[in-house]
Amino acid sequence: MSSAAGEIGTLLLVQLDKPAAGGNGAAPARLDLGRARRVVFTSFLGPACEGADIVLPALTPVESSGTRTTPDRRILCLNRAMAPAGASQAVWALAQALSNVMGQPWNFASEKDVFGAIRSEAAPYRAIEEIGPGGRAWDTTSLRSA
Repeated sequence: MSSAAGEIGTLLLVQLDKPAAGGNGAAPARLDLGRARRVVFTSFLGPACEGADIVLPALTPVESSGTRTTPDRRILCLNRAMAPAGASQAVWALAQALSNVMGQPWNFASEKDVFGAIRSEAAPYRAIEEIGPGGRAWDTTSLRSA
């Protein structure tokens, strides 16, 4: 992927995984971002932060409630398992602050507000009534987008 032709003005990276201790010896993949600005929301400093224009501290998945969509399109509802440490914030709150600064205001007060907005815009999520207790998964693999 290259932004040399100017297709990407700003790239937002959300990187919540801590790099494996010791690594596997493989070099991290590099993107040729040309002049694109990089904003990173992360819980751990790592390769994604190198050369970033802005790095903001994000909560880890165990420090925040909400939903996660897995690569196989299952929506997981998660409850916070431990109290946040330091100045980290939920990814949705960081994205909202960035959007507001960029002149595209969002007005979410909670994870439930964000999920409601996703449900109203993304067809596979419309069948899900509400965010329930943690550990529950909804299978969206059979739903078609509209």
